[in-house]
Amino acid sequence: MTAVEHSHEFDVVVVGASIAGCTAAKLYAQSGLRVALVDRRSDIDDYKRMCTHFIQPSATPVVERLGLAPLIEEAGGVRNSLDTWTRWGWIRVPEPEDGGSNPYGYSIRRQTLDPMPAHRVSS
Repeated sequence: MTAVEHSHEFDVVVVGASIAGCTAAKLYAQSGLRVALVDRRSDIDDYKRMCTHFIQPSATPVVERLGLAPLIEEAGGVRNSLDTWTRWGWIRVPEPEDGGSNPYGYSIRRQTLDPMPAHRVSS
């Protein structure tokens, strides 16, 4: 019997099981919604293999909420920040006045990152 033959009701259907889709599905599920995560490929290990991923510092709270930060760091993900060069010079995140640490994101290969949220959604 295929998935089409089953009769299920879902609150949300997320199409695309890469980083964004798995993240959205996990967050919806954590909110108590019934989620269907649909992808054209059925193999959970079928992901991009050759590119890298730059997770901007603004995404770190979501990464932490999903429980992925320790997994990313254990897998060799490197903390990054966002400095930008313009014709007027560098634009950099200022040092925090309270002595805390600067916000950071992660740099990690897609081959390593992409399976993480998919495996976390299924758990």
